[in-house]
Amino acid sequence: MDNFDVHFYNPELAVANFIGEFQSKDGVTLRRFRIMDIYAKRQGNWIQVASHTVVDPNWRAEQMSQPRAITPEIREQILAKREAVWKAWFTNDRAALERLIPEETIAINDGGEGWADRAAVLDSAKRFVESGGKLVRLEFPKTEIQVYGNTVIIYTTYLYETEVNGNRSTASGRATEMFVRRGDDLVNVGWHMDSGK
Repeated sequence: MDNFDVHFYNPELAVANFIGEFQSKDGVTLRRFRIMDIYAKRQGNWIQVASHTVVDPNWRAEQMSQPRAITPEIREQILAKREAVWKAWFTNDRAALERLIPEETIAINDGGEGWADRAAVLDSAKRFVESGGKLVRLEFPKTEIQVYGNTVIIYTTYLYETEVNGNRSTASGRATEMFVRRGDDLVNVGWHMDSGK
């Protein structure tokens, strides 16, 4: 408990403000709250009649800037979502793309002149499939992940093989992909791809 302060507004009403901190055995702060408790005098005794507790916004901001530990389960969920985005693009799965790629997406594609917005990403997927394009192989040889609060950054190498009208071609390179957690889902808000040369 820290920064404890009490104000008596009359002989039978008091408001206590303080910061409550919960720590692990090794002294690491697990949660920090800003708490306001209201006390009233009843039959000569002070009793708590109301309370308001919120996570300390300064502590929360501090936590959001620290890297989160990535468990095998979290890593698997992130990689599955990343693969879902790529496969949805190669198959022009419009419903999946609209769910996974939000309006504010910004993409820098390998070899592209400008930056792509969501409409351009959806259009390129449509044109790929309409040209007869099919995904033959998709691999991510190396992937590193950082998680800060609700933001996921993926650094990866990629390799994919496509077929268009019987002709196969292979592309490879590097990509940085950004995902943001919204509710129980991850959305792909941007990426930057290059050939790695």
